[in-house]
Amino acid sequence: MDCSRSAFPVITGCGNRPRTESLVGDWPVASDATLAGESITLQFRKYGDGDLSRTLSYTLAPDGRMTVERGDDHHVCCFGGVDGHFIDSRKIYGLPQGRAMQLRRMFGRLRPEKLTADLPFVLPTGCTYIFDGRTVAGVNFDKGAAGGSFIFQSGCDGDGARQVQRMLRAMQTLLPPVNNSRAYLPPAT
Repeated sequence: MDCSRSAFPVITGCGNRPRTESLVGDWPVASDATLAGESITLQFRKYGDGDLSRTLSYTLAPDGRMTVERGDDHHVCCFGGVDGHFIDSRKIYGLPQGRAMQLRRMFGRLRPEKLTADLPFVLPTGCTYIFDGRTVAGVNFDKGAAGGSFIFQSGCDGDGARQVQRMLRAMQTLLPPVNNSRAYLPPAT
């Protein structure tokens, strides 16, 4: 990406210095070195009628490879759990190092302060967990025995939610192209 032409210079990390403001808590974003050692998965979910939801995920590995998957999740009635994940398509891309780091910095703004074996999760600033809410987007951070997640639920609203939605839209310009990928973005509030 040519940062001089970016419509989102601060959001995408194209400014004079990397964006270090967390969108999920009052802590600095993890360092580039820390983020580069983690496998990071961005997942979008579209719900329909019945027990299946459509999924689109992007996994950025420490080596810069990005795996893009489309599929379905089968949901367990009434409890929000998933008992089956079915993949329709999988493609692997090699990202340029600069683009991979730009994405990592953006993902880092959604990262829990610490990754642990307890797998902590965070929400956009100003949002609270909705027990029976549906997760429409999420980011998983995996560092072997430690991990953590960001959860964006339908019903999450406010300034923090809008900042996350803008960043997810900006990310779309950096991710490998996938037909109809914009349909997976959480609706603007």
